[in-house]
Amino acid sequence: MRGLFILLFFPFVLCAQDRYVFQYPEMAGSLRLGIEKDGKSFWINPDRPPKYLNIATKPLEKTKGILISIRVEEETELYWAFGGGNLNASEVKPENAKDNIYSMERSSVAMYYGESMNLRILHAIFPLEASLRLADALQQDTPLQLWNSGKKTAYPLLAGKCTLKKGETYYICVYRQTPEADYLYYHLEDL
Repeated sequence: MRGLFILLFFPFVLCAQDRYVFQYPEMAGSLRLGIEKDGKSFWINPDRPPKYLNIATKPLEKTKGILISIRVEEETELYWAFGGGNLNASEVKPENAKDNIYSMERSSVAMYYGESMNLRILHAIFPLEASLRLADALQQDTPLQLWNSGKKTAYPLLAGKCTLKKGETYYICVYRQTPEADYLYYHLEDL
């Protein structure tokens, strides 16, 4: 169950295991990317990414966060899992998604996590063509399993998918919103 996993500690991005993990001083959640090919799906492995997939990451300058650009050499179905925010976690586990709340508006998402008097928010922007839905964090062996898992769970993750067209660049951004950093999808190309 390996895939693409990058840790974001303040402005530093490190690579390990199978997902992007956002830790500020508190755990702020994770983003996991996968693809579907010929009816089979898998989480992306950073050691052996598919040759037709080019992923670049960049820390944001005006806030804590990361910009991910993705370009493909052949049409590809991209999947992702976003969530797992937990103030007291030291690592990402499906249980960290317990009681996370998501507010979706088109392809922008705000994830609320933590206790009511200590609530935190993490924002994410996905490609405009994306389909988004709630899914079960306990069912993510493959991207397709997560996508089809259903939203009736105490451990919600946001699942997404988007068809990537050959030669086009797509962006995903996960960040802390500030007065200087309040983005829409069309801003991402210029970051």
